[in-house]
Amino acid sequence: MQQLPFEVLARVLCHLPFPGVFHLRRVARAFIACIDSDWFAALCVHRVVVEFLPARVGGCQWPFAEDAAWFFAPPCTQRMYAKLALSKLQEISLGRFAASYLLLDLFAAPIPTSIGLLTNLKRISFNQMNLVGQLPDSFSCLTDLTHLNLSDNSLTGSLEPLMGLKKLVILDISSNKLDEEIPTSISNLVLLEQLILKNNSIPGRIPAEIGTLSNLHIIEVSRNALTGPIPKEIGKLTKLIHLSMACNRICGQLPETISSLVQVRAINLSENLLTGDLPDLSKLQHLTHLHLSKNGLTSTIPPYIFMHPFLRELNLSHNCLFGQIPDLSEFASISAQRTSRLEFLDLTGNRLSGVIPEDIFRLPMLYGLKLGENMLSGSLPQAITNLRSLVWLHLDSNQLSGTLPVRGMGSLKRLRKLYLKGNRFSRGAVIPEDVTPKSLLWRLLRENGFEDSKAKLGKTSKSKHKHQKQNLERNRYQGRIFQ
Repeated sequence: MQQLPFEVLARVLCHLPFPGVFHLRRVARAFIACIDSDWFAALCVHRVVVEFLPARVGGCQWPFAEDAAWFFAPPCTQRMYAKLALSKLQEISLGRFAASYLLLDLFAAPIPTSIGLLTNLKRISFNQMNLVGQLPDSFSCLTDLTHLNLSDNSLTGSLEPLMGLKKLVILDISSNKLDEEIPTSISNLVLLEQLILKNNSIPGRIPAEIGTLSNLHIIEVSRNALTGPIPKEIGKLTKLIHLSMACNRICGQLPETISSLVQVRAINLSENLLTGDLPDLSKLQHLTHLHLSKNGLTSTIPPYIFMHPFLRELNLSHNCLFGQIPDLSEFASISAQRTSRLEFLDLTGNRLSGVIPEDIFRLPMLYGLKLGENMLSGSLPQAITNLRSLVWLHLDSNQLSGTLPVRGMGSLKRLRKLYLKGNRFSRGAVIPEDVTPKSLLWRLLRENGFEDSKAKLGKTSKSKHKHQKQNLERNRYQGRIFQ
């Protein structure tokens, strides 16, 4: 085929399926010269106009094979193709299946610069398409764009080309390789509701200008390389529902203005370098998830924090919190405790002391309780048997003493993880009799050093019998002992 005259070769190639023909440039120089020529581009465009364009009506929800031309063709073909085949589109949605269909999963491609010609676009979804390179500057021409999803690719560089899209509502470029700071010009995105940049390599500080985006509902910038403090201007985002900045190097104290986020439901600032006291979060009455683990917070635990009406998960583990765990009975009625929605409580790895408040064991929906690696003392109260939903119980590496409750432990049938080692439980403490032998709970207690009560009783009986026998040996009795 390489020996064919140039024009004949071009005519032959333009009738081959588009997804494969542009990869022929990798095979031989003759194909490169032909496919990159204006002559071949004109033939391809003619084919699009005659065979393909009449079939495309309205928006594009599913790719045609010819769309591969836009990603792999030389620039001249890309521009012609964009003008003739794509310019009227208001939405392009190409996902993982489309990438496989267009062979994008075999050959990484950049976003075509001719994307700026598609000025009618309102929505773009190019997720999981193996896209590489930087965001083209021509993005700035898409002034009607409201939704942009470029997640799960290998894009690099800066967000700057997108900072002029003033109608943008959703911006998702998560799980890429962006490696430049968030520009201060992000303040231009005045209608933005969702900013999702997690799993990149974005360095630098979070700009204070983010506080001007008054419509933001979601900020998700976890797993980057962000540094510096959280800007106090974040308190201006009164519509914020979800705030996640976990797994960065954010430092300093939590700003007091965070208490102004009265609509927020989830806050995740885990695995950073935050220090100082916990701010007053009592006004965040819609809070369902609060994760501040693996920081350097140094304060006591405020008592109100357990009684947020909708709080389901509270994780303050691996900080430097000190003092006692608040006693719920001091500030809340029993009825309030029974209606608490708290499902997961993790205070592992702090400096907490004193006894575990009995009221914690009356939280009816609790499935995970982790209080290990502290200095907690006292014994386990009978109320622990109320936690019928408990799946995880971590109380290891404390100073707990005594024995397990004699009755009721057998009701913890959902328990799957139990850690009690590293405490001061009574030597030879036994498994309560109402725990079914060989059950999972029985095995968990055995792994934590508790003895089977029946086995211990047998050993004790044997020991007494042996002791009695020894008392009858080596004496000077004569005759029969039993008549």
